[in-house]
Amino acid sequence: MTCSTDSRETSARQTLKSTCSIEETKGGLLDDCCAWVLDDPQLQSWQQGNDTRLLWIEGHPGKGKKMLMISLINQLVDSLKANKSRTLTFFCQNTVLHLNNAISVLRGLIWKLLVDRPYMRKYVPKEYSSRGKGIFEGLNAFCSLTAMLSAILRDPSLEMVYLFVDALDECDEDSGRLIRWIAKDASERASKSQWLLSSRHAPKIEEALRPNGHRQKLSLGSNDKHICPAVDQFIAYKLNDLANKRKYDPELRSKVEAQLKEKAESTFLWIALVCKRLEDIPRRKTMAELEKFQPGLQALYERMMRQMESLEHDDRELCEQILRATTLAYRPLTLEELFPVIGLPDGPTDDIAELVELCSSFLILRAETVYFVHQSAKDYFTTGEGRRVFPSGPTEEHANVTS
Repeated sequence: MTCSTDSRETSARQTLKSTCSIEETKGGLLDDCCAWVLDDPQLQSWQQGNDTRLLWIEGHPGKGKKMLMISLINQLVDSLKANKSRTLTFFCQNTVLHLNNAISVLRGLIWKLLVDRPYMRKYVPKEYSSRGKGIFEGLNAFCSLTAMLSAILRDPSLEMVYLFVDALDECDEDSGRLIRWIAKDASERASKSQWLLSSRHAPKIEEALRPNGHRQKLSLGSNDKHICPAVDQFIAYKLNDLANKRKYDPELRSKVEAQLKEKAESTFLWIALVCKRLEDIPRRKTMAELEKFQPGLQALYERMMRQMESLEHDDRELCEQILRATTLAYRPLTLEELFPVIGLPDGPTDDIAELVELCSSFLILRAETVYFVHQSAKDYFTTGEGRRVFPSGPTEEHANVTS
C-alpha cells in the first residue's frame, strides 16, 4: 500500500460521481444562471492571482452556492489549465461520512496532488516508513496532513494551485481547525495556493475568513442585481420543463411564472422543490396548490410535512420511520437497509422506493441509496419543526433503530 493510497479519502471517480450526483439532485445546472459571477471584480482578482488569495462565497441555504461552485469549476478549469495551473476540488456533504470532516478534505486534496505530481511524495513524513498509514489517522492526523500539504504547496517547482472547497459548513469534525489553517495558508506568500470556498454564514467561519487584504467575501445576499436575473432564468428553465410535462397553456404558464417570481425570494431550492411538487398536481388544480405555498424554505418544508401527515395511517407511519432513520443515520442508507429499520419483512426494493417517493420533498433516491435533497431538509428534522417525527426524542429513537 502506497502513501498516496493511505492519505486519500476519495478517488477521482468518487469525486466525479459526487459532483454529477449533485448536479442531478439540483435538477440540472444552468451555466447561464451563474455567468454573472465571471465578471465580478473579486473573482477576477482571485482568478488572476493578484492580491486576493482566498475568496469566500457566502449565502443562505438554497441560494445556489453549490450550483455556483460547480458552474465555476466547469467554466474555469480549462482556462486555468491553459495557464499551467493545477485545480483541486472537494465537495463537503454532511450526510456522507467520507465527505463531512476536515481529515477527509485534507486527504482528498493531498491524494489528488500526489497522483498528478508523483514527485511530491518526497514530502511524505519520515514516520510513514515505520508507522505506515497510522500517521494519517487518530489524534495526530490533522497535524500530519496539514504539514504535508503545506510543504507541497510551498515547493518551488509547483505551479499555482487553485483549490475549490464547497459547503464548509457541512464539515463537522475539526472544521474550525481546517478553516483557520486554510486562512493561515492563504496569508503566506510562499504558498502557491488560491482558495475558493463556499458555505452558509456561520460565526466561526466569519471570524476566520473576515475580509482583509488577501481575503475577500462574495455575499450572495448582497448581489441581488445579479441573483434576481439568475433566479428568473432558473424559473424559466424549470417552468419550461414543467409546462411541457403538464401541458400548460400560455395563460396558466404566465400565472405560474408570476407566482414563482413573487414567492421565490431568490432561493433556487425553493423553486426546484415547488416545481417538483407541481409535477404531480392535476393541471386544473395548479394555481390553487401553488397559492398554498408560502415563501421561505422552512414554510415550504412545513407544508410538505403536513401533506405527508395527511397520508393514510400505515403509509404515514412508514414514511415517518424512514425520515427518522435517515435523519439519525451516520451515512446514507440503501433501500435494502431500510427494510429492517422500518420493520418491514424483506421484499422487493420497489416497495421501499415507493415509500421514499412519498417523502420526495425531503429525500431523493439515487443508485438504490436514499439521500436528503439538501442539508436544510435534514436541518428541518434535527433543529426545526420536523422534530415532531421523534415523539420520544432523537436519543430514544436512535436506540430503537440500533437495537
